Formats: sequence, structure tokens, C-alpha cells
Amino acid sequence: MIRELTIEDFKSELDSFKNLVFKALNTFDCSFEEFYNNFNNNIYSVFLIVKDNHVKAFFILEKENDELILLALSGEDTSSWKKQLYVFITRKARELKCSSIQVYGRKGWLKLLTKYGMTAEYITINRILFRKKVN
Repeated sequence: MIRELTIEDFKSELDSFKNLVFKALNTFDCSFEEFYNNFNNNIYSVFLIVKDNHVKAFFILEKENDELILLALSGEDTSSWKKQLYVFITRKARELKCSSIQVYGRKGWLKLLTKYGMTAEYITINRILFRKKVN
């Protein structure tokens, strides 16, 4: 089951999926404060994938112009929910009248999503000079 969170849900349930939130925020170099402000101001939509009363994944969507962007995703046991995620974001993009879906993530997500017709448009090459501490 995929469930959209309200800001109140997020605050009250955060302890049960906090590790997934910080892991997801690290994938697109976003501080918790920046994320929270964007979520609170309805720029980001936040979702959980729940199976057997256990949070399996956390992800953040943003609609920008006519594009739906999967900004961050963190989860475990992807085989149990990857197709469900793809179907959900495709349906959400159509509901929002988006012409495309864009995903930001690590290399492993490309392997996962190419099975569903998604392709890499470009790559980013980084060199990490030092790691920022995540609170």
C-alpha cells in the first residue's frame, strides 16, 4: 500500500521510518530543514510504501511545470514494491497532467526502472571532497 503523508502524520510517525528519511535526503543533498520547509509549504509530496504494517520505502515527489520528479527514494526489499512504485508514479503523473517523469537517484535505480521503459537522459559525475554530517 502506498500512503501519502500529511505534515501531521509525518511528525507523529517519523520515528518509525526516520532512517529511510535521512537516507533519502542524502541522495539529493537536502538538509532536513530544507526538506521539511518544502513539505510544509506543499512543494514536496511525501509517501510511504507499507507492507504487513512495516514501512518498506519512503519517497518524495515534486511537480515542476509539466514534469513529475521523483526526488528521493529510500527503501528495503525492493522486489516486493518496485512495480507498485512505478505504477503509482505513472498514475500520479497522469492525474497531474504531467508529460514526463524524472527520477533522481543512484545507479541502482536505473537498473530497476529500465525494466519499465525508463531511460537515462544524462549522468552526473561527482567527486566528494568531504561528507556533511546529517543530524
